[in-house]
Amino acid sequence: MATGEIAGLRETCFAVGIKELSAPAGSEILSGQAWADVAAKSFTRKRQAREDGRRLGPTSGIAQLDASMDGECLPVGVTVITGGPGSGKTALALQAAVQNKNICPVLYVSAEMGTDVVFHRLVANLTDTYIYKFSGKLSEQEYHEIVAQALPDMSHILHIKDRNEFITVDALRATAIAQKGDHEFMLIVIDSFHSWAIADVTKEEERELFERLLRELGALAEELNASIMLIAEQNRASAQVAGLSSAAGTRKFEYCAELVINLERHHPDEEEETDRGKPRGKKSQKPTYTRAVTGNPENRRAVRLGVWKNRHGASDFYIETEFIGQKMRFEEAVGANSVSVEEAIKQFQDRPVFGDTSHCRLSRVNVDWRN
Repeated sequence: MATGEIAGLRETCFAVGIKELSAPAGSEILSGQAWADVAAKSFTRKRQAREDGRRLGPTSGIAQLDASMDGECLPVGVTVITGGPGSGKTALALQAAVQNKNICPVLYVSAEMGTDVVFHRLVANLTDTYIYKFSGKLSEQEYHEIVAQALPDMSHILHIKDRNEFITVDALRATAIAQKGDHEFMLIVIDSFHSWAIADVTKEEERELFERLLRELGALAEELNASIMLIAEQNRASAQVAGLSSAAGTRKFEYCAELVINLERHHPDEEEETDRGKPRGKKSQKPTYTRAVTGNPENRRAVRLGVWKNRHGASDFYIETEFIGQKMRFEEAVGANSVSVEEAIKQFQDRPVFGDTSHCRLSRVNVDWRN
């Protein structure tokens, strides 16, 4: 809205009152009971879904992350995932895609990896098959048997490969509408946002391009009641200390997002870090490799899932996970002091409504609900 329009709106407010205002195109003016009615409709929908045992949105693929959010699902809007190379960003998105079977359709846009690579990673996740075996180390019969085992659990996923031609938001909208059908909500994944966006042939500067596309994707999410998961490249500063502003290109990533997640390889010998990734002391300079394949055949490595922003629940906490590289899967850390996911959800439901979120912070080792 232009400055003159805003000034005119203010003058009208003082002159005739809210009830006589007409909302500018694409906006809504609410006051008093009308505002309360909109909020009540949202509350009733959530309450009814809880009573009926229905989901309000897609799963993130990580139970403790779902538990941290009101509605216990990914929110409508944009979710941003950042992290260094090899931290498991694509694997997390694929895990979310797989686990939404029987929940909602998934539209997966790949702007980096080949069609076969994405497919084989999904199959590895679903069948416990080591990913390296898809490099020709299976017999024809073994390969087709494994694929046949996975296919029924992939029918809800539609894959689009970006072949160096920009897939416009309008094209995404048309495809998503057709795929969504009568479903109440859906999940859209763009892997990665940066590779997808730079294929746009417009003459905009990179920052303006990113910000425009983020706005358009946010509007698309609202229109389709969809969760849009964006895998984002990490900026150079975040290679040393990750945090809320880890995505490269523009700070609009964290401002536009409903949820911001950072994946960080964790090494037990490193010193503890404070909230938002600020180290207490000098971090270990040891290289970020895992043990030799002979001692770690599944290529397991500890990965901290940091929730830096969450408009629908608690933020500024870590979820400890273990990334199984050969199976393209995340497992949530378990231990003697860990609470169950059901207990985690119950404690989030019973948490105080007001005040800070320090009472529902996850510790670095296990789920630790502090009072």
